[in-house]
Amino acid sequence: MGWFHTIFQAVGKPVEQPLATLQELVINSSAYPESLDPHKTIGGPEQKIICDLLEGLFTLDRHGEVHPGMALHAYTPDKKSWSFHLRPGVKWSNGDKLDAHDFVYSWRRLADPKTASPTATLLQTMKIAHIEEILAGKLPPEALGIKALGPLTLQLSLSQPLGFLKKLLVNSGLLPLHQATIEHYGDQWTQPTHWVGNGPYSLKQQVLNEKTVLVRNPHYWNNQHTTIEQVTYLPLSEESAIARYQTGAIDLTPTRASTDLLKKSKKELAKDLRPFPVPGFSGYQINTTAPPFDDVRVRKALNLIVDRQALLQQLDFAEQRPAYNLVPNGLGGLTPYQPEWALWSSEQRLKTAQALLQAAGYGPGNPLKFTLIYPTSEANKQLALAVRALWQAHLGVEMTLLSQEWRLYLEETRLRNYQMAHLGLSATYNDPYSLLDCQYSHSSCNETGYNNPNFDHYLEKALECLSDAERRPLYHKAEAQLAEDVPIIPLFHPVAIRLIKPYVGGLCDNNPMDFFFTKDLYITNHPLAPKKARY
Repeated sequence: MGWFHTIFQAVGKPVEQPLATLQELVINSSAYPESLDPHKTIGGPEQKIICDLLEGLFTLDRHGEVHPGMALHAYTPDKKSWSFHLRPGVKWSNGDKLDAHDFVYSWRRLADPKTASPTATLLQTMKIAHIEEILAGKLPPEALGIKALGPLTLQLSLSQPLGFLKKLLVNSGLLPLHQATIEHYGDQWTQPTHWVGNGPYSLKQQVLNEKTVLVRNPHYWNNQHTTIEQVTYLPLSEESAIARYQTGAIDLTPTRASTDLLKKSKKELAKDLRPFPVPGFSGYQINTTAPPFDDVRVRKALNLIVDRQALLQQLDFAEQRPAYNLVPNGLGGLTPYQPEWALWSSEQRLKTAQALLQAAGYGPGNPLKFTLIYPTSEANKQLALAVRALWQAHLGVEMTLLSQEWRLYLEETRLRNYQMAHLGLSATYNDPYSLLDCQYSHSSCNETGYNNPNFDHYLEKALECLSDAERRPLYHKAEAQLAEDVPIIPLFHPVAIRLIKPYVGGLCDNNPMDFFFTKDLYITNHPLAPKKARY
């Protein structure tokens, strides 16, 4: 093989209207970030901010396609040994030169068991040489299969060929970090006064549970094509976000906004609603390691009884798609797997579910009881109430609902200190493995405790395949195994309905990854565009 990725020239964004004088954007992030250290968090609100602050070897363009970041091109003779040529002249936000050694430091830190990163499993997925021995404490992080062959040449060594490596390299866990800053400030390196990054924006201010403010990084390599001068992220509830949106205090909401609050203002806001496909699923994950859900019959009964289509209609989630599996249509070119029972009549599903629950020892004299936790959100609450009513009416289930602040929810699920928990997961790269990996028994993202050798085998074999076509049958088998074991109850594949002001430009509605970067956005000279700073 030769050079498979040629140099891309920076291309400015297509601006059809004159730009506004004030280029300051305000976005609702839904939650205050748990951390801005990419090795310490995997949450969605955190990823959006982190990817404004740091840039990896590859990134996504506004259409969701993999695009050069710090790497201009890559070369591999066998998809096992890789060389990356980095952009010359790139600087950190403090003016220091960025080179291949920065990636070596960052990835070794990610692999180090002392870091205890929830994204370290990514290096296992990539099959980076010696990662298993490093995570087990048998080898030092310096043994990781990554080397700087010079300031601008990075070499990766994999333990086996990997066909979709470039897709993986957009993950935020692989972003470069400034070694001197971390060594000097320790865990405090993410404070605004200490921050050093290489992305299009720098961290200006953080006020706990109130706001995170970023400003343009003049040292960013493509700063000449960045337009937004400042972006402010506010951790608002849906009610507060809609109220502030109506007053012009925020410009964009990050996720679906079709709640009861929005319905009351739908006529007024309808023109600002825009749909975006989401490469993921929403539903409930189950702690399979403890009663009552260590019994697969209980999990199956709850899964069978949910009529997804009726549930979505009841909640007025008409734009969402029913989910019987984790992987949505088209991700990595995959056609969705659908279990046989999805075509059963409601009577057949009900009869089977009741028989399963009875066989597990539950009934009128001994009702199934458990607690569901969910991150505080009106939409999450309404979904939980609807599902609880369904399970109670048909199976006599007694389910307690517990709303939790975002950080606590992340901690409880990570520690597996729950029985059932809300789960919304989006792919971080355009391959089904991105979603299925969360149930791999050795994955640090596995919060259900699910462990099935057959499922693991299908994923491991998929990693050995060099083409999408070879991987797809294995992914179908993996999904079939999940449908049989039910560590997760998928409910729907989301479509994000965002509120976006008419003066915000640069968003691509058919981006299959549903991920946008502030550097690609701009504010047009629209009559409603803000004329003065709001935060």
